[in-house]
Amino acid sequence: MNKFYKYLPLVFASILIIGIWAGTMLPQNNNPNNPLFPAASPGYNKVSDILDYIVHDYVDSVELETIQTDAIKGMLEDLDPHSAYITAEEFHQVNDPLLGSFEGIGISFRIEKDTITVINPIPGGPSEKVGLMAGDRIINV
Repeated sequence: MNKFYKYLPLVFASILIIGIWAGTMLPQNNNPNNPLFPAASPGYNKVSDILDYIVHDYVDSVELETIQTDAIKGMLEDLDPHSAYITAEEFHQVNDPLLGSFEGIGISFRIEKDTITVINPIPGGPSEKVGLMAGDRIINV
């Protein structure tokens, strides 16, 4: 056992030298904008990082705009049943038919006891131009 203690300083010195050598082999990272562990840094953006990996490292070519749109839709659909994302194209598909000319008098109405009651005139419509207001009753056409 006494022989073992004789070599103990040599063992510790060897471990120390190996540790110093291994430490010099690790990559030097003195740039705070490029941290060694990006997930632990305060400005880390996981979604941006994943998109970057997909665009640069995925086997097939991908359409970044499609991936971003699908990601946004997925995030909003998960919030609640009333949140949704529509693209500019979908927005125009819905709203373009509403632009242009009106047919009819341009009011929202309800019928109560055979009388038409104006709920509200549609802005810019013919009924607004002639002065119909919410609550007016149409008794004769």
